[in-house]
Amino acid sequence: MLPHLRAVFNYMPQRIGKNHPFWKGNKASYIPKHAWVYRWYGKANKCEAYLIGLTCKNISKKYHWANISKKYLRIKKDWIMLCVSCHKIYDLPKGWTSWNRILEELILKKDIK
Repeated sequence: MLPHLRAVFNYMPQRIGKNHPFWKGNKASYIPKHAWVYRWYGKANKCEAYLIGLTCKNISKKYHWANISKKYLRIKKDWIMLCVSCHKIYDLPKGWTSWNRILEELILKKDIK
């Protein structure tokens, strides 16, 4: 750390989490919650699809943090590392076979209006 910044950090109290004036807690939106997971647990680097009953086909080499409960809690057990292909499958609504079908439905509804 640069010497002039060290003095500032030693003077100011730590403004992390609840001590930060802009802290929103569970009212934070989607992006800040994902940023929080990345900041505290690091970059996702493997696919843990087996933990949620999926079989990974190792198609993708990019990985995401995926939320298990869909409540976006700030608890490690509520997050899992998945490759992009497994993350897409995991986030599909029940009964849907692909995102293409969802997009077709949305386009048809838009055209009707």
